[in-house]
Amino acid sequence: MPDLFFCHTGNAAELGPENLVDWTDLFSPEECASFVDSFLEEGRIGEQLCVLPVSKSTHILFVNGSQFDRFSQATGVGYDRLSTWDGFFQVAEHYYDWSGGQPFCALDFLLRAVELNGLSQGAPVNLENGWYDLNDPNLQKAWEPFARALVKGQIAVSDLYSNTQVMNGEVAAGLGSCAAILYYNDTVTYEDNTSEPMNLVTLPMPHAAKGEAVTTQAGVGLCAYKTTDAKAEAASIFAHWLTEPERNLDFVASTGYMPVNNQAFDAIDSYEFADEGYAKVYQTLKEVRSSYTAYTEPSAPGYYEKVYQLYNEIRARQQDWADRYKNGEEIDVLTRELWELLRSV
Repeated sequence: MPDLFFCHTGNAAELGPENLVDWTDLFSPEECASFVDSFLEEGRIGEQLCVLPVSKSTHILFVNGSQFDRFSQATGVGYDRLSTWDGFFQVAEHYYDWSGGQPFCALDFLLRAVELNGLSQGAPVNLENGWYDLNDPNLQKAWEPFARALVKGQIAVSDLYSNTQVMNGEVAAGLGSCAAILYYNDTVTYEDNTSEPMNLVTLPMPHAAKGEAVTTQAGVGLCAYKTTDAKAEAASIFAHWLTEPERNLDFVASTGYMPVNNQAFDAIDSYEFADEGYAKVYQTLKEVRSSYTAYTEPSAPGYYEKVYQLYNEIRARQQDWADRYKNGEEIDVLTRELWELLRSV
């Protein structure tokens, strides 16, 4: 391990706070106050700041604007519907009918969207022994609209990352990390080999209609092994340099990640982005920062192995469910099968 390294707070806890530099020994209270509060808090283990934020990610909605505008003109359904989960699922249903059976949106992180839906309604979905309490009514309530839309074929779990499916026209939208902007092209190419400008539109993640606007907060941070005073001073110089407002915005602006310094966020409006798509992402991120409450993603031993197992099972079956629903099978039968998958991992 090098003296300086990036990791999640859970990894830092495993390494032991007693072995790591406390960044509050190197940053004054005034300097700490310049960071986004929730980003700084995520890096604390007890009273010690073990993980210094240098960039963060959240989930946003990427939309093929050219395709959505045609859909909107034909149906009267606008982007404003996508601000709430109720509206999102209504759009997905209308799009499926209008497109002749194509899913509207591919989700990279289905379970995180379910969790945030519960949080938004004031009914948090909690982990119990590293997985969900399947008898929790909050889980069932938050899960149901996603399950129904998924087995109908109106949404899909992405083929790992939704940007590919948006760019080839399989779906009109993708819900994933803001850093996915790295992989979006300016052009969408459809199955019949026709192409057109993407006219990418980015929006915050939907929330419950009468609930709190919530979003996810993720990303690693900078750690330093506790060795010598000289190395601690060197770590301090580097960390101050990297999180200085102008440099921090430069650092993240080409990657789609959020800056961690309040002044860097404030400078977004005057920043010259190299690409219009990036400019749109950062306006969305600024809106998220001002209007949404961020929650750190869950972490438990073995949790993500179960998550990926579930997603692989869903990918293998989702087209079959959509075909069966189209052929008249009862929605309750199909959603029960999906629920049993959740129970089985």
